[in-house]
Amino acid sequence: MVLKKISLLRKDINTDKHLKKLGKLKNAIEENSIFKDEHIDILIREKQISSRMATSLINDSDIVAGIIENLIEVTELLYGTTDSLFESLDVMVGSYTRRPMTEDD
Repeated sequence: MVLKKISLLRKDINTDKHLKKLGKLKNAIEENSIFKDEHIDILIREKQISSRMATSLINDSDIVAGIIENLIEVTELLYGTTDSLFESLDVMVGSYTRRPMTEDD
C-alpha cells in the first residue's frame, strides 16, 4: 500500500495531495501500535499465543512499522517542499524550505 502511494506520487503533478495521504498513513501506523499491544495482550490472556510468540510478533511488527515510516520520510524528502526531518527544529531555527536543485549543485 505504501509503495503504491509512493508510485502515484511520482506520476502525479499534485504531490501535496499524496504527501498528505502519506502523512495520514504515518500517523495511522503510530496509532495502530497501541491497538496492536492491546490485541496481543488479549491473545496471551486467552492462551492463543505464547509470550515468546507475542514478543516475536511485536518485534516483527515494530520492524515493519519502522521500515514504512522510513519509506514515508524518504518520500517526503524527495518529493516534498519542506524537509520533514527539520520540521521539529523550525521553532528553534526558523522555517526551512528545500530549494530546487540547480545545475551548480
